Amino acid sequence: MVNYSPQYVDKFSCLGSKCHETCCHGMYIDVDKETHSKYQKMKIDGIKNVPKLLVKKDNPTDQHFSLIKLKKDGYCSFLGKDGLCGIQKKYGENYLSNTCNSFPRKTISFVENKLVTLSMSCPEAARLCLSNKNSMEIFEDKFYKKKKINLVSEKSEKYFDTSFATTGNLIINKVFELLKNDKINYINSLVIINKLLEEQLNISQNPKQFDESYKFFYETFCDVDIISFDNFDLKILFLTDMFNIYDQVKFKSSWVNFSNHKLINLIKDSYHELVGRFDNVDDAVENLKKINQEYFCKFEQKNSHIFRNFFLNEILGYAHIVINKKPYNRYNFYMSIFLATMSKMMLLGICSKEKREPTLEDFVNVINRVERSNQIFFQFGAHRKDKDFEMLFNLEILKFYDKIDKNSLFNSSLFVFG
Repeated sequence: MVNYSPQYVDKFSCLGSKCHETCCHGMYIDVDKETHSKYQKMKIDGIKNVPKLLVKKDNPTDQHFSLIKLKKDGYCSFLGKDGLCGIQKKYGENYLSNTCNSFPRKTISFVENKLVTLSMSCPEAARLCLSNKNSMEIFEDKFYKKKKINLVSEKSEKYFDTSFATTGNLIINKVFELLKNDKINYINSLVIINKLLEEQLNISQNPKQFDESYKFFYETFCDVDIISFDNFDLKILFLTDMFNIYDQVKFKSSWVNFSNHKLINLIKDSYHELVGRFDNVDDAVENLKKINQEYFCKFEQKNSHIFRNFFLNEILGYAHIVINKKPYNRYNFYMSIFLATMSKMMLLGICSKEKREPTLEDFVNVINRVERSNQIFFQFGAHRKDKDFEMLFNLEILKFYDKIDKNSLFNSSLFVFG
């Protein structure tokens, strides 16, 4: 078994009660069957009838057997007033569910090999990932720095389409190579990556042609001006639509206390600063251009690695999309661009409000809040019988992107982000 992970993963250590964003709020927590059985006999001071705080799933599995009920304010029922987990305090880490024990780690198993990254919904993980240019250097078993990742082994043939998975492994290594290369604009790198994903099935029919296909995509897109038009009006429209969507979410989902959720306040502030305070769209567009040029562009020039690290971490975090032959898997790639766009607009809002360049801390806080909300929305739909919340969020975003390019979700998302 070989474990691959970016350099920053090994440096991670949970801040516990010192963390300003607890991972015990707003997210449904899966409990595996073994841990569920342990909890039936638990007695914790200040908590009545521990077993009743667990809800068995409609279709339970050994790994996803039940859920921990949340309090009315959205916090885990086992979280104490001191910000610490009552289970861990009394019984130790061995009694934590697999979810609680592993978060924010995201582990993808490829039969013999594993790839481990951290979720940006944890602020400390986001800080470690984004703060250093070399954070995404890949290590094997923590000690051996690697230039290439090998996710596919001989035993993988029993579980994956060999030629498709082999091509996927080549793509992952090109993703790493492209996004680590600061001589090519990362927007162009995303275009090349998307082309490889779109053509993976065709290329896998003859994996020996991979190098030729990659060379063609690279030479075609490495130097071109991808966003050759003024897209600031699209950014204004995007922020307006997202503000309306989140405003609907606030009223439709009483279980998530958005009045205390920092993201909705960020969105409100950004919308007011970049759209709401102007009499017309033209004035808002001109202000956005000015703010972008005076503050955000300078920040990006000084911290060119930040978005590269973000996209690398996101893509490695769902590397299974290049191994499994399922076309909808590319949606994860498009969602990462959406998350980056949301974060960028929030940062531009900060620039406009405070008349300054954003800081690394601003970026970490923003990406953390956006990622946390994305996970809440996804889990809400996955664990509740009424899936209107999840469907509303996803469909409204798709409706917006359809206005730009009905034929390509990638083009639509990139045109707004770039």
